[in-house]
Amino acid sequence: MRVWTGDPRMWGPGPDCGTAVTIGVFDGVHRGHQQVLAGLSLRALEYGNLEKVVVTFDIHPRSLLTPARAPKMLTTVSRRLELLESMGIDQVGVLPFTLIRHLAPEEFVRCVVVRGFTARVVSVGHDFRYGTGRSGDVAGLRARGEVHGFVVEEQELLAGERGPVSSSAIRRSIAEGDMVTATMLLGRQHRLYGSVVAVDRRGASLGIPGALVEIDRSMAVPCQGVYAVWTEMGGDPLPGLCYIGPSCGPASPEDPLAVHVLDWSGDLQAREIGVRFVERIRGLQPGKGVERQATRIAGDAARVRRLLG
Repeated sequence: MRVWTGDPRMWGPGPDCGTAVTIGVFDGVHRGHQQVLAGLSLRALEYGNLEKVVVTFDIHPRSLLTPARAPKMLTTVSRRLELLESMGIDQVGVLPFTLIRHLAPEEFVRCVVVRGFTARVVSVGHDFRYGTGRSGDVAGLRARGEVHGFVVEEQELLAGERGPVSSSAIRRSIAEGDMVTATMLLGRQHRLYGSVVAVDRRGASLGIPGALVEIDRSMAVPCQGVYAVWTEMGGDPLPGLCYIGPSCGPASPEDPLAVHVLDWSGDLQAREIGVRFVERIRGLQPGKGVERQATRIAGDAARVRRLLG
């Protein structure tokens, strides 16, 4: 998969045969996005086996336009690229939002859609906006397509039991600690990744190594509680526990996660650990003393083993 970065006015030119392009943040590459990408693949075949292109952004636009209302992210850009490649996308353009936010709609279309990728088909949502001040809309894109030789198709959102499958709905589920619903909407378990900043010895007497893991706080983090997780350290995933909240130390949203790895022995210091959330197994109850906390870890570990096998 080819990845374009930097100034989009320097991208391309696209292939002479043209491409099928979709544009959006694609945070999470969730089941709704997967439906959009499946539709893109069908259109690419219908129009002559075109290359499939996703145009995304290096940051969420709202993190710059309305920082106070910027959403927490479901995936990093690098993880997004991995997922898009796994779905058979041929090219991805990562737009630097600070550079393109001031492009007029016509210039955006000309340099990204036409020159960058020689689009013959452009697939977007019905509320798609582009160009300076979000002044471009789907109707304008369709009119520009008639001039530049591409057709525009609007994609409907995939509907779930609780409404459309969207990044916002997934963020709400994560914020509520409902990881079962988040997994269903994502199509996989929500994953956080970070570096061990300290060893957590509360489970040491049980042979359950633990660590405090510092994560990227721009990512969506579940609410306070104890979670059954799969831990990733380069080999096969191992069952584990993740404690989020004041039982891990001072009550602060910037605290690292406390992660305990089951069925493993070794030093967690200076490791990188991925955490995939399966289910919230209980709320937090402030523990008094290491012995009482170790007892709770033992009980939580037994419950995780039953849940994850």
